[in-house]
Amino acid sequence: MPTRAQQATGKVIGSADRAAANTEPAEPGPGEKPKLRDRVGKEVRNALSNGAHTEPGEKQSLASAALGVGAAAARGFATGNIAGAVKSGGMAAVKNKRLRNLILGIVGGLVAFVLVLVGGLGLMIYSVTTAAFAAVEQASQDSAASAGVDGKDLDRYRELATKSDLPWQVIASLAKTLGEDPDTAALAKLLDAADPDHEARDLGAGSVVTEEGATRTIGNVDAEKTAAEQVEKVYVTAMTSYPGMDAQKAKATYDRALGWVLGQSQRCAPSSGPGDGTLTVKGAAMTGEQVENTKIILGVIKSALPGATTADLTQAAHITIATAIVESRITNHDQKVDHTSLGIFQQQDWWGSDEQRLRPDWSTARFLKALFAVPGWQVTDPGVVAQTVQVSAFPDRYTQFMGEARGIVAAYWAQSPPVAIPADINVGVPIAPGGVAIGGSGQSCIVAGGPWVLPFDIGSSAKISDWFSYGDALRLDQRKHDGIDISMPEGSPVYSASAGKVIASSGNREDGGLGYYVIIQHGEVYARYLHFVRPPTLKVGDTVTPGQQVGEVGTTGDSNGNHLHFDLTLAGKKIDPVPYMLERGVDFRIVPLLPPTRPY
Repeated sequence: MPTRAQQATGKVIGSADRAAANTEPAEPGPGEKPKLRDRVGKEVRNALSNGAHTEPGEKQSLASAALGVGAAAARGFATGNIAGAVKSGGMAAVKNKRLRNLILGIVGGLVAFVLVLVGGLGLMIYSVTTAAFAAVEQASQDSAASAGVDGKDLDRYRELATKSDLPWQVIASLAKTLGEDPDTAALAKLLDAADPDHEARDLGAGSVVTEEGATRTIGNVDAEKTAAEQVEKVYVTAMTSYPGMDAQKAKATYDRALGWVLGQSQRCAPSSGPGDGTLTVKGAAMTGEQVENTKIILGVIKSALPGATTADLTQAAHITIATAIVESRITNHDQKVDHTSLGIFQQQDWWGSDEQRLRPDWSTARFLKALFAVPGWQVTDPGVVAQTVQVSAFPDRYTQFMGEARGIVAAYWAQSPPVAIPADINVGVPIAPGGVAIGGSGQSCIVAGGPWVLPFDIGSSAKISDWFSYGDALRLDQRKHDGIDISMPEGSPVYSASAGKVIASSGNREDGGLGYYVIIQHGEVYARYLHFVRPPTLKVGDTVTPGQQVGEVGTTGDSNGNHLHFDLTLAGKKIDPVPYMLERGVDFRIVPLLPPTRPY
């Protein structure tokens, strides 16, 4: 029913008029300021009906421009759904000068920021990379220098490398093997034949940087191992065909060059002898005569095995000194006993004349001739080899005193200059089983001050099965391992690496994952010898000498096979035994590897 007002005006308000009444505010009277709600509503209506409107000469506001884009998008949505809204809104934004300039400004600023950021990062990466390469190269040069490559020779090898596009480390290592500079053009042709596509020439392939930062080692990922093996195959194949080379020399030459590339040191610290009264011959302190005879014996060995592997030199020295201990206490007996026996090795008259057998240099050379004739002497148990040479009625005696021999060799090797082989003896040319030759006569790192020795026999089929590793949280393959694992047959003897005192022992009970073990304090470090086959006989407080047997290899505790786990702790922190022992003249790298273990 019409209201009184409607009756008075004669007008009835319909739904359309009611909507207009609800949305069209009355114009403000004179002096009245439009309400904010009314101004925004008007702007929205104008934008939705006509787009964003700006009076001539008036700068368009961002709100107005945005509303214009919204209006265009709304119209596009009405005709083309979401795609139409995006297209219409985008076109409106591009056509609007205010929004176009704003967008271009934002994009330009972002581009400039990204360019500055990328440039800064690039410069930083370049600086870090350059410094890293410089550190690696310096470590490589230091490693070569430690093996006797002086600065003048290094400059010449680097110049040859630049002209031939060959690694200077390969040129230098081959020169060391040959005794003269190699023909780089001939070597390059051999490499081209082995690797025509030049895909496996980088000696650093497969290597990763160690925790120290400058030195490297071959990684444990399959791809890294494969890359390293491919490069090794190329260089060894090429050098095997080089004049004067064979497969064994080629492998040793490559391994030495690779060690230099990886920056692995081969320094031999000078030895000053034991000086602490720990060295004994059959339990008694060494005398001056015994020391002098020892130096002559070791000097003859150096001359008999020029350029031999450290493993061979070590084996020969241990066997010879142990034999001298058993036969004469390393003294030159001039009275015949046991029929006609004379001298340091108690050789019978069929070995030589009385005069010859009483000369330490001659009798040593004669012993070595017989030693080198024993098949596989380099990798056979040293006690067994000594018995084969001497044919003693007491075959176990040489093994019994092998520990003393190790300590004596460790103490006096570096002090013993080469002694010439007597002209009337041909010691023969022993066939080496392979390995890395890390120095010529008198240069191999058997010993240094200490003394320190390997805690096992090289001749007992020992093989490295796992190296020390700090681990890598970002790489699952880089697990942490706080020592070195050496695989050996059950019952193989384990020796004290140096003089010291037992501070812990498993006794008669296996200790969890450690099995049967002993822990010995060697000066500033503590060494753990783990997984013995049976309880150790040593007790806490016992003192040991270098090379003294402390246990037997087994697989007790957390172990998957017969092996010795050897680790060192310094200042409460586990350390890599390899560099620590190397500084003391003992090189674990001479020990054969149990596949798939990679070189250190």
